[in-house]
Amino acid sequence: MNERFPQWADNIEYWLVHDIDKTSVLEALEQIEKHPLRKLFWKIEQKLSKKRSGFDLESEQQVKTNYS
Repeated sequence: MNERFPQWADNIEYWLVHDIDKTSVLEALEQIEKHPLRKLFWKIEQKLSKKRSGFDLESEQQVKTNYS
């Protein structure tokens, strides 16, 4: 990624969720739901909050609380 898409290197987030040959489908979905999706939702909400009101620390803290 660094070689082909250096402008995106800092925006990539890697998830550690095993394939279904190593874990069950339900367990993998649970892992995705608990960690990466919550973090993704938090990041999206953080960016939207910043766009709506410049940079509002109170909104950022509220989002962290809701998605942590």
